[in-house]
Amino acid sequence: MPEDNKNGRIGEIQGEAEEQAIAVADGTEKNPPPAERGAIDEKPRSIPKNIFDYEEIVLLGAPRLINTAAGENFAQVNAIWEELAADGTLDALKAMAKSGADRFIAVSTDFRDRAYTYMISVEVDGDVEPPDGFELITAPAGRYAVFECNGPAHQAIRDKWDFIYNKWFPKVLFSHTKNPELEIYPFERPGMEMDGQNYESEIRISVAPIPPRQPGDRPGLLGPLPYVALGGLVGTLLFAGDQQKLLIGAIVGAVLGFGIYSYVNRMRDRAKKRREENKDGEGEK
Repeated sequence: MPEDNKNGRIGEIQGEAEEQAIAVADGTEKNPPPAERGAIDEKPRSIPKNIFDYEEIVLLGAPRLINTAAGENFAQVNAIWEELAADGTLDALKAMAKSGADRFIAVSTDFRDRAYTYMISVEVDGDVEPPDGFELITAPAGRYAVFECNGPAHQAIRDKWDFIYNKWFPKVLFSHTKNPELEIYPFERPGMEMDGQNYESEIRISVAPIPPRQPGDRPGLLGPLPYVALGGLVGTLLFAGDQQKLLIGAIVGAVLGFGIYSYVNRMRDRAKKRREENKDGEGEK
């Protein structure tokens, strides 16, 4: 979700956000986890310390469509918060929240090409009938990666998304599932305003272990070498009569060979993903 940075204390806030997230991921955080988090018994070393099991929650909110084509999704998110605060929707949501649910939960879901649904919501009981203009979404029980965010809410959340996708996911053996992404915003109270330095928000992402590679998934021992070698050979043959261009032809051919290798692997991965999705769909019928 990251986009262009705004002016202000971005460097300082992002540094603090990354330090906190690294501490959580390494298990060195000082604050104990909230009671609602389900501890995973005897965590293997491969499971980061910021992954917990959560029960299902039912959320009531006002969905809005975010268009990501222009790369201004965070600006649209901020505009949604301002709109719902101005027209009284946030106050209405607070009044409909179940007892003890003293927070907004912003849900990102229904991801599709250049768009997704963003819904500011509150927790409700499962038998609630949504009023006109509101919808119910269920965040399923499961395993979630948790990232604490400190400081002005929207900037802290945005900085943490940068960290999650650019630094955290590449280093762990977990992947994002198709379940909704959750941003937790406690209701404001004196000393805990959303734009204040002391505000504490949170991101939860449904995750699943990355399955180990099967023998058939592994690339050949030579990897891209045959493609590169063949491309280089074709390049030299094309310029065999020109000694000055011979080396250039070999280099260009090798680069093209590596490009073909990368393309073939991407197509293979996509085909495998489609087969798995079709298998899942058949299993649900």
